[in-house]
Amino acid sequence: AEPWKFIKTDRAAAAATIAVCLRLARALAIYVEPVLPSTAARIWNILRLPGKVTDAGWESAFAGSIPGGHGLGKPEILFTKIEDSVIQDILSKLPAAAPPAAPAVIAEAGIGDFKKINFRVARIVSAEKVAKSEKLLKITVSLGSEERQVIAGIAKHYEPESLIGKKVIIIANLRPAKLMGLESRGMILAASDDAGNLTLLTLDGDIAEGSIVK
Repeated sequence: AEPWKFIKTDRAAAAATIAVCLRLARALAIYVEPVLPSTAARIWNILRLPGKVTDAGWESAFAGSIPGGHGLGKPEILFTKIEDSVIQDILSKLPAAAPPAAPAVIAEAGIGDFKKINFRVARIVSAEKVAKSEKLLKITVSLGSEERQVIAGIAKHYEPESLIGKKVIIIANLRPAKLMGLESRGMILAASDDAGNLTLLTLDGDIAEGSIVK
C-alpha cells in the first residue's frame, strides 16, 4: 500500500494502512508468545499496550485493535541478521571434529559359548505380515520333525511370498518371546550393513531341514 508515498497525497489512506499494520503487529505478538515469549513482550512494549501480552487472550488477536491517537514506543530491531563473517568467526573457535569412534570391542566367546546355541537349518513354510506392524513378518518354519512360528523383523526387506520354500538358519533353542502379542520360537539369522541393507543367511547347496549348523 506504500503509505510512505500516500502520506503526501492521501493522508487518510496512509493512516489506515499504518493502523492495519499495527493491528497485525499486535496479533503477531499474541500468536508468537507461546514459542517466542521474549520477542512477544518486546513487541508489546514497542506498541505501549497495557498489561502483559499473556493477559490479552488468544481470541483478542484477531478482534483487538489499537485506538487512534495511541502513542507508540521507540521501534527497535527484533531480529538482527547474523553476518557470514560472524558465523565463520564462531565456527573457527569450535573444536575440531572428533575422529570417528572406534568399533565397539566385542568380548571373545569360547567354544563352550558357541555350543550353547543350537543353529538349525529351517525351511520357510508360510509367511505373512503382522497386522499394525511395518517391520514384522509372521513366519512358519519346518525343522523336519516339527513346525514352529518365528516373528522376524524383515518386512521392509522381503515380501512374504518371496520367502516361501527358502532354507534359512535359525537359532532353535532361543527362549520363546512375544512380539505384538504373537509367540516367537526362534530367531532367523540375517546380515545387515551400515546402510541398513539386510539379507537372510541361506545355504550354499541343499541339505535337509533340521540339520545342525556347526
